[in-house]
Amino acid sequence: MTTAQPPVKADALKKAQAKLDDITNKVGIVTLTVLPEGTTVTIADKSYGDSPLAQPIVLMPGTYTASFVLVGYQPKEIELKVEAGAGVEKKIELEPVPIKITPHVVEPEPEPVPVAAKPSKVPWIAGASATVAFTAGAVIFGASALSQHHAYTDPTFTKQERADAQSLGKTMAHLCDGAIVLSLASAAFTVYWYHWKYQKELDAPPPGEQPRAVPKVDMVPWVQPDGGGLAAIGSF
Repeated sequence: MTTAQPPVKADALKKAQAKLDDITNKVGIVTLTVLPEGTTVTIADKSYGDSPLAQPIVLMPGTYTASFVLVGYQPKEIELKVEAGAGVEKKIELEPVPIKITPHVVEPEPEPVPVAAKPSKVPWIAGASATVAFTAGAVIFGASALSQHHAYTDPTFTKQERADAQSLGKTMAHLCDGAIVLSLASAAFTVYWYHWKYQKELDAPPPGEQPRAVPKVDMVPWVQPDGGGLAAIGSF
């Protein structure tokens, strides 16, 4: 069963409207259009929710600071001047936060430091080995020549045996002389290569550096038919 509502009296309605008009004349109506949607609206440290707002905001007359915040956008603040009985309409649009791209700088790799190649040891090792071998041959040939000389001078040997010993002794003596000459030559070559080639390259400054003047004494070999030796040459 529906109960009928009593009719509203005209006087009461008129008073209510007058009271509403009186209140409206004492406040200001603020209508905000905020983009993008989802922006949080705060006025005088009071949050009014996220945009779009469901209804206008009623404020007392005065000056207010309104702030608008949304993740990914630059926050914004504006000043609102509210007057009694007046309406304020504002459209606010936030700007995206600029994306700063830092270029990746690739540092150039340092240039490799040139490394001087070490001089080869093969020549002077071969020369030293040849010197030892020729010296050993000279000793062997010399010993054999001496043994044949003893056989040549021994009266107990036959004439033919002594002649053979004499011939073989001469051959061994010549071979001994040749081994001595070759030994001296290989020794001279070894000393020359070591001091003038190997040691000189070993003491050379790395690439790019200026050579330093260092006092030095070098040994220079010399060979003649009747002998050989070394000569010292100094540089200061």
